Amino acid sequence: AASVLNLMTLGAMHGDEVILAAEGEAAQSSVDAVAELVATDLDSD
Repeated sequence: AASVLNLMTLGAMHGDEVILAAEGEAAQSSVDAVAELVATDLDSD
């Protein structure tokens, strides 16, 4: 996703399976960060 807004409009519901993929220099760290947010219901506090 090019932005957090794109992720929010994905429409994924609790229990849905989401596959994350990325390309580029920071791909793995980006996927890891998004996966962590999804795993905690996007509660970044």
